[in-house]
Amino acid sequence: MEFADLDQWNGVEEVFTEGLTFLGPVECFGRFSRAEVTVFRMTVEGLFYLKEKFLISRNFKQFIIHYRHYADEEASDLRLRIVETRRLYEFFGLSFLGAREVNEKHWYFGIPDSNSDAFFFSFTFRCSRFVKVPSLSVPQGAIQL
Repeated sequence: MEFADLDQWNGVEEVFTEGLTFLGPVECFGRFSRAEVTVFRMTVEGLFYLKEKFLISRNFKQFIIHYRHYADEEASDLRLRIVETRRLYEFFGLSFLGAREVNEKHWYFGIPDSNSDAFFFSFTFRCSRFVKVPSLSVPQGAIQL
């Protein structure tokens, strides 16, 4: 039995785990308002799925997801970074150049039917953050539609 199959899971709005790694698909996390979890494997498709779910959620605030492995672990580190960075750009568009670290990418997206909030997505090869932020805090020209 999976966590997502439990009746208690359906009533939960926030989830924070420490020392627990989820092995299943990330789709079960798309309904939380706030969460910090670790999954075994993450893909660009999984991240894109979460972004799309959070963008249309009225309750969403923040989601941090750590992952043990990102994408194809058989690829060399350099090949993985080149290929997967290209795939990130295909799914999310070009990242905003305001990231503090070379291996960190940032995106801002408009939220449908909201002028006061925007959606921030930060990516590294070990962790991603999704956060609803006030539109006034978004750097000029950073929002992608």
